[in-house]
Amino acid sequence: LAAKGDHGVQNPGGQTDILVRYHFLDSVLPKVVKRRVHALKRLQVQCANIEAKFYEEVHELERKYAALYHPLFDKV
Repeated sequence: LAAKGDHGVQNPGGQTDILVRYHFLDSVLPKVVKRRVHALKRLQVQCANIEAKFYEEVHELERKYAALYHPLFDKV
């Protein structure tokens, strides 16, 4: 853990603290709760993947329609 007055120079973002807390909680949680947490994490990753695909497709649509609008805007 960071010493008093140490502003995260050796510990940027407090990532080590988060890992220590995670491992502590992981060690004291009942097995049923751990399984639920891991299942929720998997669902969260699946949702993030779907959302990423959605934004990729939105980007492609924006590029497609920008190309369609381009000749019209050139006339202005």
